Amino acid sequence: GPSETLQRIRPRLNLLDHRQLLTVPPLPPPPPAPASPPARVAEAYLVDRLSAKLEKRKKKVKLWKTRAANIERSRQELLEEAQEMKRRLVKEEEKTAEARRKVEAEERQHAFTSKVVLRLEAEAKTLRQRIEELQAQSQEYKREMDMLTICNPGNSLSFSFLPPPDQTQGDEAEQEDRKKRSSRRKRSARDDSLQLVETLATRMAQVLTREEERATEKLEQGHEEEERMRVVAELQLKVSELESFLARKEDVLRATTDELSLCKSKLARARQHNVANKGSLKLWEDMLNR
Repeated sequence: GPSETLQRIRPRLNLLDHRQLLTVPPLPPPPPAPASPPARVAEAYLVDRLSAKLEKRKKKVKLWKTRAANIERSRQELLEEAQEMKRRLVKEEEKTAEARRKVEAEERQHAFTSKVVLRLEAEAKTLRQRIEELQAQSQEYKREMDMLTICNPGNSLSFSFLPPPDQTQGDEAEQEDRKKRSSRRKRSARDDSLQLVETLATRMAQVLTREEERATEKLEQGHEEEERMRVVAELQLKVSELESFLARKEDVLRATTDELSLCKSKLARARQHNVANKGSLKLWEDMLNR
């Protein structure tokens, strides 16, 4: 039993010196307690969570970069389209200015032609009056010649103021000759007047025809000018809409760039935090290994 064992070792204990008991080396310190399984699980969960968050932020940054590239490409396309629209607008404005100059030239030509037509009409009116006067004078001359006509020899009428027969026959021949010459002159003057009137009428008809053609062309050009002005107005409206749309896209791009820079800063902080977490995790692993 225990008493027998104590009696057996007591003599040996008495032989030991008290000083020898004091010089016995101390026991080594106990090793650090190993980390409990819950602590390791929490550390692994934290690392997995940080890694998942980092991957999620990487995907978000990649998405924002893609969106920024698409927006930049759309902005470049819109800028090119706006420049093309501006070039088309400049060309249309040049065409409009050229059409306006042509219309003004046509208006000046029309005014000049109208003045010429009015002058020709006035000349024709004057010529008609002159022809009427000549015809009246011809009728008067004819009446006078009828009054001065020498009666035939068989005529029973006799005039006391007539000269003798011989002189009368000479006067009759001279009067007949004068009458023929006067008739030829009057007929020639009448023919010349009629020819001049016909020429003036032909010229007036040609001028009026040209004026009608020019008026028709001017009306068509006016319709074309209205259509061109409508197209120019539509182009200006489209350019203004494109400029406003481009401004909105630039605002969106600016906001996207700001958000992208914010994401980059968050990503940098997350990387720093991840590095710190990895360092702390390494320390924990070293401590656990020790």
